[in-house]
Amino acid sequence: MNKSLTTRMLSLAVALLPLAACENSNEPFEPGSEVAASQFEIPAPTTSVWDKPSIVDIAIGANPEEFNTLVAAVVAADLVDVLNGNRQFTVFAPTDDAFWALGLDKDNIGSLGKEALTNILLYHVAPGSRPSQSVVTAKQIRMMNKDFIYVDGTQLEANNSTANIVATDIDARNGTIHVIDAVLLP
Repeated sequence: MNKSLTTRMLSLAVALLPLAACENSNEPFEPGSEVAASQFEIPAPTTSVWDKPSIVDIAIGANPEEFNTLVAAVVAADLVDVLNGNRQFTVFAPTDDAFWALGLDKDNIGSLGKEALTNILLYHVAPGSRPSQSVVTAKQIRMMNKDFIYVDGTQLEANNSTANIVATDIDARNGTIHVIDAVLLP
């Protein structure tokens, strides 16, 4: 809601407070009379989807040594704004150990080059938010790089690489994260 509309709604609510007090009272309202704030119940604010962290926020805020390499890769590939935006994604997030199995860490991940890194990262992102139940029952999932990964329960297969899903359904404002134990190579 924009600030001007919020200000106008607040002004209207303040102006109507004495009338509301009169409705709950047996005494007639007299202009200029004071109304005790304790007479009114103020509803608790509702939680909004915007109160949740984004996919990138979750990766950055994860336990140390969990997603440092993934975050460095997302930065090097210039995908932060995409994964921080409003579009819904399912991310299969390799851990630091998964990258380390390929000899990659946060300090050397950029050496792969932006194009190769982008292709690898987009092979870990599917359009739409898919909970684990939808993932494990699928036969294949089209990824953002236009290739498919193949699913066999909690195991993902891609060309000559496989990964196991080790944590599921991490809910973000703009999608779902499933943690995997290997990097999928397109």
